[in-house]
This record gives sequence, C-alpha cells and structure tokens, in this order.
Amino acid sequence: MIEPVRARILTPEWAPTVIPAPYDSLTADEQAQHLADNPDSFAHVAGSPPESFGHPTEHLHHATRSTKALERLIGLGAFGTEQDPRLYVQRVEADGHTQHALLGSVRLEEHELRPHEDTQPARVHGLAMHFNEVGRMSSPVVLTSPRPVAVTEVIEATVAAAEADPPLPAVLDTKTVDGARVTLWRAVTTAASTGVAVEGPLYIVDGHHRIAAARQANFRRVLVA
Repeated sequence: MIEPVRARILTPEWAPTVIPAPYDSLTADEQAQHLADNPDSFAHVAGSPPESFGHPTEHLHHATRSTKALERLIGLGAFGTEQDPRLYVQRVEADGHTQHALLGSVRLEEHELRPHEDTQPARVHGLAMHFNEVGRMSSPVVLTSPRPVAVTEVIEATVAAAEADPPLPAVLDTKTVDGARVTLWRAVTTAASTGVAVEGPLYIVDGHHRIAAARQANFRRVLVA
C-alpha cells in the first residue's frame, strides 16, 4: 500500500532558492563552495555526511547542523504549514523528457523492497543519525513495480484534472537551477486520502542507503516516489 503522507511543501517564492543543484554530482570542493555561496540551499539540510568521517560523533555533529538548517528555513517561511495526509503526483520535465511519479509512503514491515546494490555502513550510519535528529525524510526513495496499475490510474486521473478547464491547481510549479521544471499536485480520486494498493514486490531504483538508514533509525515508514 502506498499511503498518504503529512508534508511541508516549499512555497513558490522560496523554491528557486532552496532547491539545490544536483548535489551528489559535485566534487567535495564544489559542494563546499555551493554551501558557502547558497546559505538557503536545502543541501545544508539533506547533504549526505561524508563516508570519511572517522567517529560517530562527527555524524552527530553533521545531523545537528542539518536540524538547525531545516528549523531555520521553516522559521523563514520557506515551507508552508504541514498538510493533512495526502498522496501527491509529481511531474518533472527536463531535456525534452517528462516523468510522472506518485509520492507517498510505505510501511517497511509490509513490503519486500528488493535491492540491486550493496550499501556502505558508514554512510548508512550517518544517514540514520540524520533521520534520528531531523525526525523526517525529505528525499523520497524511488521505487518501481512490475504491475503499477493502481498507481498509474491515480497519476493519469490527476494529470487529466491538471489539464482540464478549469485546471486542478498545482501546489508547486517551479524551475530548478539546472533547468528542470517540477510541478506538484495533490492527487485526486478517493485513493488520495486512503492509499493505493500495489501488487507484488517493489524494487528500489534509488535510495538503498536511505532504506537501510531508515531501518537503523527505527522508522516505520519511508517517503517514496
């Protein structure tokens, strides 16, 4: 079951400033420069702790800084008020391609989440410390399924409503620094507030370390796309 989530969503005014460049694609020096040049970047919150940290206390310091950075952004009004549990549909348009995803959560004990790669213990520990301190997830684990019929139905119904006259209003419509356009809608249909059933196993496309860290942090559910 893909379940609804309580979410704080970036406000349109803050989105271009807060959404960072593809952070994981930067070198360590480039990451440091990005953080120095962009005090409001969400990379201050979600940047992965370096695997080179030699002691668990360094992970704790990193997680504490992440928490303070998030609290700062919330205090500045970068995020709206927390929404009631809901599923969301996201559209990403980049380089001539368009991709849709359903955003929600899954309960770890209810699903077999099949991996395709190993994880690094130090990175898992650092992310688990981050989850423990911040108390929430900001980057969804990307999953896929061989039979996503119900998921597809919710996405198609929401996109159709967004393209109708009058259109379903987006809760966020912004462009990122690398030129991608990101649009987010509250999902329509009754499943939007109750959840969507999925058949068979779910496969992890991206987020192996986040899954392992969520288990280590005793999270019952994980944010997914």
